[in-house]
Amino acid sequence: MKLRELSPIEYDTVYTYDLTGKVRFWDLEEEDLYELFRDGRTSSRFLERQVPKMFAQFEYVDGKGYDWIREQLKKVEGKCYTKGGCNFAPSAMVGSGRKVVPSEVKEHIEECDLDYIIMDIVEFPTVHFRFIKGKDLIETHPNCKITNAKKWRKKYFGV
Repeated sequence: MKLRELSPIEYDTVYTYDLTGKVRFWDLEEEDLYELFRDGRTSSRFLERQVPKMFAQFEYVDGKGYDWIREQLKKVEGKCYTKGGCNFAPSAMVGSGRKVVPSEVKEHIEECDLDYIIMDIVEFPTVHFRFIKGKDLIETHPNCKITNAKKWRKKYFGV
């Protein structure tokens, strides 16, 4: 598997994009689309495909427990930060009838040397991206959830 020429990314740097006027679907009004894209279940599928177009070192693979590979097959998982916060446990642990097991999440992060892209979509069409090492994320949030507290949004995205 050949990856594109790599260029470094900066961890703990906020990348901000304004998508005003760039999101369209059929006859839906722009505000209706923005509302839909503030839901991580909607946004994540589109953002997963967009990241490799923004950061040349990423290749979308949708692997089990990660979305991209970069730099000699390093695994990276994307998670959306919404008005409800951000749960960074694997998708298989999140949802109705499923249970987040923090020790297993920590083990997954360590085994995969997993990094994350946290994507703030609270004020979509403005989107903020931040690259965070998984070991730092689980150390700060051992319950695998970044709450929606203003302090966390300010800390991670400066907003």
